[in-house]
Amino acid sequence: MKNRLINLAVITVVLLALLSCESAGSGGSSSPEPGPLTFSDAGANLTGVRYNPTCSIADVNNDGHTDLLISGHSSSGDVTKLYLNDGTGTFSHANAGMANLRYTMSGFADMDNDGDMDLCLAGNNSSGNPRAYLYINAGDGTFSESAQTVYGASDGSLAFADVDNDGNIDLLVCGKHDIDGDDNIEISSILYINQGDNNSDGQWDGYQPSTESLTGVRNGTCSFADINNDGYPEILISGKADASPDTFTGLYINNGDRTYAESGTVFPQLGYGQGTAFADVNGDGDLEILLAYEDSELKTEVWGLNLSGTYEKESDFAEPASGRIISGDPDSDGDIDIIIYDYSSDETAGTNFYINDGSGLFSRKNMGLSSIESCGEGHFFDADGDSDLDLIICGKDSTGSGNTTLYLNGRF
Repeated sequence: MKNRLINLAVITVVLLALLSCESAGSGGSSSPEPGPLTFSDAGANLTGVRYNPTCSIADVNNDGHTDLLISGHSSSGDVTKLYLNDGTGTFSHANAGMANLRYTMSGFADMDNDGDMDLCLAGNNSSGNPRAYLYINAGDGTFSESAQTVYGASDGSLAFADVDNDGNIDLLVCGKHDIDGDDNIEISSILYINQGDNNSDGQWDGYQPSTESLTGVRNGTCSFADINNDGYPEILISGKADASPDTFTGLYINNGDRTYAESGTVFPQLGYGQGTAFADVNGDGDLEILLAYEDSELKTEVWGLNLSGTYEKESDFAEPASGRIISGDPDSDGDIDIIIYDYSSDETAGTNFYINDGSGLFSRKNMGLSSIESCGEGHFFDADGDSDLDLIICGKDSTGSGNTTLYLNGRF
């Protein structure tokens, strides 16, 4: 009996050793160890743009790869270019036939609810007048201008969300508007309600402006987020206002019936080109608000929800900057890092990268990125399909030229 137990033990050890060797020899069965966070210029040869440019990302041809739209003023004039991604981070220009604009804003969303990404593009035309276009995707990444329209707009920001939970994506546009079509400009923030197939004829019926009274801003930001987890997204607006005071930052609470109420939070009043963003920076499950602005000094602040449902300042960055904010998790550690494009004359002017320690405390890190100094835009996204977040940035650089650069993340 004893000998049999010994033999079984020996056989077990041998089998385990063989399985271990087989696993080690298979090579591709284990994931590669991630390297440190680095960004390298992909050499994508994308057209550089400035004058409040826009860049938007989406998979427009349903091939599983994220594509890119760039619009603004380039060295050869105003441009709007759509670039298709082959999945390796190589982008090719597609002749999309879209309007060439400056002082632009753009966003992709499935406006007509047919399963592909459509586009809203707005900005100044060659005569300096605000225009807006709704482009409908045929499903293969080709676009045609919709007969449905929204008011001409420029010098602002736009965002999409389903504000009334009817399954249709609504639209918020903040900036300079041409309401009457006579090129007389007013500063407005307009919420458009998606009509879906309102006539039940199989056709999309476009957008209708709501009657909501939102403070009008230009050269600022607008965004949606559901801060109270009731399924209805709130609105955050910030920018230059056509009123006194001439700067504004405000949070509006969604009532669930296509109407909004002011939140009661008193924020610092942010102006031209300064930044706001929603993000859960400390992992508590609530959305904080990031503010990056300048009054008598540079300030970058984290505001958090209190028990009364309003926001209050929780912390300041030790190394602040003022400007537009983009957020993501490029180091794949489970918390949100950010970039701030600082246009001030301070030593922070340029592209400031901040690493989050997981608790909502940020430290600035030099990542060797191009210095975008004026109303830059950008996104973290996986350009090359390797499961880490790469980076696209665009705007006026330190030489005064338009710059659009794709950076590949070196972790994988």
